[in-house]
Amino acid sequence: MKNILFVVTSIHHIAEIDRKTGFYLDELAIPLKAVVDNGWNASIASIKGGGNLR
Repeated sequence: MKNILFVVTSIHHIAEIDRKTGFYLDELAIPLKAVVDNGWNASIASIKGGGNLR
């Protein structure tokens, strides 16, 4: 069985250029669903870690 690791950003704002950043939920959800539907294992990680995806 294949293992897939999704790495997402932990940053919501870049202060140096005063810009919001992050990811849209569908940027993660659509590929994640495809992975799970194919029977692969999926893990999600963020740079800062933690249990909440924000």
